[in-house]
Amino acid sequence: GGAGRGHFIPGAMWIIWAAWWHVNTSVCWVRGRIKSKRGHLVPSSSLSSSSAPGPRQVFSHGRARSFSARPWVEGVVPYTSLAEPVVKLALPLLGILGELYYKPVENICWHYLIYKGEFDPETVNLYIHTCLYGSVAVSGLADLLTHSSLLPRSFDKLVHVLAFVTQGMLFAVHLKGSELGIMMHKILVGLLFAYSAAAALELFVVKGDLAATFMRPFLLALCGAWICFTGVVLFPKHVNYFTMTMESMGPDLLWFLKWQMRPHLTMMVIPVYLCFYALLIFACQVLVLWIMCFLVPSGCSWRARLHNARKLLGGDTSDYKAVALSETLD
Repeated sequence: GGAGRGHFIPGAMWIIWAAWWHVNTSVCWVRGRIKSKRGHLVPSSSLSSSSAPGPRQVFSHGRARSFSARPWVEGVVPYTSLAEPVVKLALPLLGILGELYYKPVENICWHYLIYKGEFDPETVNLYIHTCLYGSVAVSGLADLLTHSSLLPRSFDKLVHVLAFVTQGMLFAVHLKGSELGIMMHKILVGLLFAYSAAAALELFVVKGDLAATFMRPFLLALCGAWICFTGVVLFPKHVNYFTMTMESMGPDLLWFLKWQMRPHLTMMVIPVYLCFYALLIFACQVLVLWIMCFLVPSGCSWRARLHNARKLLGGDTSDYKAVALSETLD
């Protein structure tokens, strides 16, 4: 739970989840941008003979069709329509079992919140982690029930936002340990509440806007990167943090000298890493969007373009070609 693996596993899940969102929403946005140009007249110099228009042509002409803002995406690959809610339901349940029942030998867990009439501190810590996993599982269940019309429409959006608000509140009361550890978890709390606000904005207020849609995977990936980084900073790789001594530190001596020797200096450096991760994630998002502009085909050959140009321009195709773009990734 509180060791490095308790940070790396959920952090990796958040990063993969954010990447899934961003790739699929980028494809949907580029596809809608291409479709919105159907029948528009575009200078021939801006068109190429390739099957994909490229970023300049996608960004510079027409208006993108708005796409529905949803808390989960069906995916552009066949047979993946319900993959995300199923995974959201299944993986957290495995995480809960791992937290409460499949622990390393050196970790003690009584499996019950109240043991012999009182709270066990370590078990309470594990139940906090269990609630974190459980909030994601409830969101996945709400997605499935809403998709099956067993819950009102938009309830999947509401539960999604509330799940991350719950995670933020749980991390807010999870602040313990050294000043360095408390500071890093406070940053994570701020990121989770920022994600909750961005999700509420995109799902309920500004629907289908690319800038708002960019924020959700950006903040989720930043949360994932930060919780992984927290595990690197606070926990050694080879020895048990809770029973660690200077004599047993051995292979983790460099870790101690780098992160723990001067904690206040580390606290000054930590925000630099946060900015670096934010810039890296945003750059990756822009790169993915550019790549999708090349990969999403226009679905129109040069003969089809010439035919539409003659039809719309009365046979004069010297200066313009008509764009006849169709959706090909159904």
